[in-house]
Amino acid sequence: MGYRFRKSINLGGGFKINLSKSGIGYSWGIPGFRYSRLANGKERHTYSIPGTGISYVENISPGKKQQNQTYETPSSIEVVEEKVSSTDFKENSDYDEFIDRINEFRNKDTSIKITIILLSIILLLILANPIFFIIGIITLGIYLIYRNSKMLITVEYDFDDENKKFYETINNFFNTIATSKRLWLIETEYKNYDVKNNAGVDSCVERLPISIKEKIPYYLKTNIKCNCLSIKGKEFYFLPNKVLVHDKKRTIGLNFQELSFDFNETFFVEQQGAPSDSEVVEYTYQYVNKKGGPDRRYKYNPQFPRCLYGTIDIKNHDGLNLSILVSSKSKTMQAKQIYESLKSMNVNRTRKCINCSKEISTNANFCKYCGTKQ
Repeated sequence: MGYRFRKSINLGGGFKINLSKSGIGYSWGIPGFRYSRLANGKERHTYSIPGTGISYVENISPGKKQQNQTYETPSSIEVVEEKVSSTDFKENSDYDEFIDRINEFRNKDTSIKITIILLSIILLLILANPIFFIIGIITLGIYLIYRNSKMLITVEYDFDDENKKFYETINNFFNTIATSKRLWLIETEYKNYDVKNNAGVDSCVERLPISIKEKIPYYLKTNIKCNCLSIKGKEFYFLPNKVLVHDKKRTIGLNFQELSFDFNETFFVEQQGAPSDSEVVEYTYQYVNKKGGPDRRYKYNPQFPRCLYGTIDIKNHDGLNLSILVSSKSKTMQAKQIYESLKSMNVNRTRKCINCSKEISTNANFCKYCGTKQ
């Protein structure tokens, strides 16, 4: 004879939590009706006529209510890492007059725009005449036209053959990644212990669509093309001499050679439909049996493609950690080959500090580690 453990906790209001050896269930009810969620996931509706002892019990299989569930939000998961990716990193850049000029321009530009908007709103409220708000909008437009023609920071690059080839290769590297149909940032990864009910996958992720495109920062006027990686409110602009990291508040600078890129491949069960450039290896189901086939107990059991994707991890020593999922594995491997050629190019953009001997930018006036003037 087997033993059974059961304990019921009454929370009032007709709500109970049932603890048993098989798991946790709960129930809620009013006279004449009670809803129960059993530990095995099944639902039970109990209808009764109070005072008569007459009741009707309806058991509902979980397979009837799975249309809105996906393998990416399983009930039996454990967080492996709270953050796989992080765009928050310690600012540890060299003193740079170029970066200071950018932030000075951005602060001035923001102040002017806010002043124009606030004055327009104040005049509208005080004088109750919408013409002042219209004048404010026109004034803002005139300012933006003047800013873009007269106030932008002008940067002209004059390359020698070696540096020109190096920067063209950087652009080719990002253009190759950008030609993939879909790019995502992997924000969080979970360990999945209920693989049979979650497409047979060992782990699940939360991901965010991202993009790479040719784009110049709005505060610069320059003679080169620049690739921009946009992630979670931050924009990474890859210029010849610096990587500008731009958010709503300020801009800081990184050196491209301080970034490390790691390339790999991974299998991903895609519930949103496989992108046209992805490699579909096989198909699986929302609910699988021990052999990996469809679990016939469920009437609603959608089929999902298992895709072979590429991954690119971007890191630096100051805490930057980006894990990017690429829909095209072949484009990822092409980008890897281009990156290997970048590393082999003899273009030195760093030098050693005269005091602590750590690597700093060639155009740094101060060491970012010890503060020594160079």
